[in-house]
Amino acid sequence: MLITEGMISLDLSSHNLIEEVTEEKATVPDILVSNMVFDRCKGLSYESIRDFVDRLVDGKEFRVTLEDSRRTALAIIAILESAETGMPVEVEY
Repeated sequence: MLITEGMISLDLSSHNLIEEVTEEKATVPDILVSNMVFDRCKGLSYESIRDFVDRLVDGKEFRVTLEDSRRTALAIIAILESAETGMPVEVEY
């Protein structure tokens, strides 16, 4: 599949995925990095890192392949370059 146009827009300034509102205040918990659930640390970044470490320890196959990681890195580099130049950047996998 060849994608010739697109855009990625992220607003992670306050991780506005979940907002907790009480009579006293409104808070936005950081669920991407660290959030306590049943007295255990949880969150997208934490779980990804934890799974990687678990695979190192138990020797099972990694869920994310080296090729997946390489392609992700290329996409992130292209996003940064596009943000710096204001121009589209072609990514070749």
